[in-house]
Amino acid sequence: RTSTVERFEEAKKDFFDSNVIIFAAAISDLTPVKKSTIKNEYNDKNSTLELKSTIDIAKHFGEIKQDEQITIGFALQTHDSKNHF
Repeated sequence: RTSTVERFEEAKKDFFDSNVIIFAAAISDLTPVKKSTIKNEYNDKNSTLELKSTIDIAKHFGEIKQDEQITIGFALQTHDSKNHF
């Protein structure tokens, strides 16, 4: 398993040494605000999971790329794939 932050840190290592960068897919768009190292116990009550946005890796590198670099990516939303492919 790789988190978005781990993938971002790895991408930073080689980004400026690359001419063409292809972004295939986001690992995830959201991550829990509070992470737990233990399993939450079951109860009969509803639970709430608070989420926050992860870093948009393709957007970040697209904004800082050098003029000679080419970045390629795509966005695909499951609810509106015809307009996001």
